[in-house]
Amino acid sequence: MYKVERDRWIKHIDFLLSDILCVEIAFVLAYMMKNGWSNLMDVEEYRHIAVILLFLPVCISFFTEPYSGVLRRGWVKEFVQTVKDVCMLMALCIYVCVENYGSVFKVGYIYLCNYGNFNSLYW
Repeated sequence: MYKVERDRWIKHIDFLLSDILCVEIAFVLAYMMKNGWSNLMDVEEYRHIAVILLFLPVCISFFTEPYSGVLRRGWVKEFVQTVKDVCMLMALCIYVCVENYGSVFKVGYIYLCNYGNFNSLYW
């Protein structure tokens, strides 16, 4: 009588592709702000992180279905859902990247402690 939709997340593939594109552009811009105009694909860790960032939004959209009712909900619900999605993406990205590429983040932490204002905390 009623047909169960199994591929609900494929229905909004355009939203998913725009999210992936925005995440990758933000990653490339952050890399360029930190390292200059050098090639992103030269460093193996950053190359792997770029590939991971391609698949994390797909996994998030597959398991949480953030696009259900995207065309019907108001701006407040959309803002709350966007904050949830961004927090989940950041948490998963930090977990995956620290587990696999901890040396990249250790260098950033040492730089922050030595050259930031955080060295006054350890007196």
